[in-house]
Amino acid sequence: RCAFVFGSDLNPGTYTASSPGIALFSADVLGRSADASTAPESGISAITIAAKAIASLSLGRHDAETTSNIGTIAGGVNTGLVPLAALVRGQVRVADADKALPVLDGIKTEFEKSAAAAGGAVAFKWTWDFKPYLHAPGSEVLRLAEWAIRDAGLTPVPVASAGGNEANAFNAKGLAAVSFGIGARSLKQNDEYILLDHLAKASEIVSNLIKK
Repeated sequence: RCAFVFGSDLNPGTYTASSPGIALFSADVLGRSADASTAPESGISAITIAAKAIASLSLGRHDAETTSNIGTIAGGVNTGLVPLAALVRGQVRVADADKALPVLDGIKTEFEKSAAAAGGAVAFKWTWDFKPYLHAPGSEVLRLAEWAIRDAGLTPVPVASAGGNEANAFNAKGLAAVSFGIGARSLKQNDEYILLDHLAKASEIVSNLIKK
C-alpha cells in the first residue's frame, strides 16, 4: 500500500521524493522572584539564565541539511521584579532524523548548565512537528508515482520538499507516501487559484493511480 497527497504549488509532474523534518523544542526556565529595586540580589533572573544559554549556542546552519533556530522568548511580569520564569521556543530542521537528537541534546545541555550555575532550574521538552522522509530510487511508491505522471503525458520531476504536509504524517506511520504538485497559486490565501490545464493534468494523475 502507498499513499499519494495532492495539494502543493508545484506544477503537475513534479512530486516530492524526500522532505525535511521539524523538531520543536521548548525550555521552561525557573528562577526566583524578588523586588528588583530593593532586593535584586535575592532574586534569580530566569531571563538572564535563558539569555546566557542562548548566547552559548551555535544556532543557524549546522550542515547542508541541518539548521536550528530560537524563534520566541517570553518571561517576566513587570520591570520592577526579577523575573521568576521564562519560556524559550525553537526548532531544529533536519533531512535525517538521526541528526536531530545531537543538536537538541546540545541545546538542552547549555540551558541546564546555565540554570545550574545561577541556582535556577529548567525543563526541556521536544517533539516532532513532522518527521523527515527519503524514498530510495526504484521504490514502489516512486515507481507508481512516475508511472502515473508519464501516463498523463508529463515528465516526472522528483524534488525535495521545502516543508511538510500530510505525506510526512503517512510516512511517519509506515505508509510510503509522496506529494504531487497540482499547480496551486497564492496558496492558503484568499485569492488562491489553480489553472484549468493544471487541474486537468492533476486529475489525470489521480485517475491513473485509481485505475492502477
